[in-house]
Amino acid sequence: MEWFSSSPKSFGVCLQPAETDKEGPLFRGQKAQLWIHGLCKSFVDKVHSAAADKKLTTEGKRDSVQRHAAQALAELKQGYKKYLDPCVQGFVSFDSTHLSALRSPANALEAIERMKILQLITGLAQKDRVELIEGALRDNDQAVLGTFFDKPGLYKLLDSGYIAQVRRKYMSEHAPQLAEAEQSAAVLTFDLEKIVDELSFFCPGPNENAVEIHKSLSEIGKLGLAFETNPDLRMMQSGAVPSRLPELGAEISP
Repeated sequence: MEWFSSSPKSFGVCLQPAETDKEGPLFRGQKAQLWIHGLCKSFVDKVHSAAADKKLTTEGKRDSVQRHAAQALAELKQGYKKYLDPCVQGFVSFDSTHLSALRSPANALEAIERMKILQLITGLAQKDRVELIEGALRDNDQAVLGTFFDKPGLYKLLDSGYIAQVRRKYMSEHAPQLAEAEQSAAVLTFDLEKIVDELSFFCPGPNENAVEIHKSLSEIGKLGLAFETNPDLRMMQSGAVPSRLPELGAEISP
């Protein structure tokens, strides 16, 4: 949360629309991260203000932090769908009829073709599988690409991260709006889950707003949305920079 509060650009993965983009998924995602930054900064500032308030007892400081955390979760619950839902809808409602690589087989003939390709791939060495998928990407062979993209965690034809990378390249070339919708929805879902988890830590017990947000985000997670991590995000996740926020069970002091 302190990462998110420090700057509108401190999100690990920052959503950056083109200068001409005034309504697309990345534009909405950037607006959402700016809103999240403001919410986190407000909470962090209030926590430090309570810690520095010499008029408050330890219990009073703790009550103040708990109240501010609950207020932040209520604000989050009220506002996050305005930003997230359009990005998710842009992903789930995309018409992929002309991009068979991104959908399941439409009929029995397509299913049989994919099964034949799957059997061919399983008989290849890993090096040959890499050459096959790279050639399919270059030649826009949607039958081969669709076989690799379909259930990569189940078939394990190649490393799932590598297949995801190829899939992003394919989407960026043939369906850029879909790629942007997936990235924005996936990144915002990740950001929101982090914030809800950290705000919940400062609540004395289960928070209804936090539970409802997590339930909604878990449904979005079932869509299989993915985004590419970067060094900034990995550093944030590593805990290399320790938190300066007080633990709820400890004495809150400046």
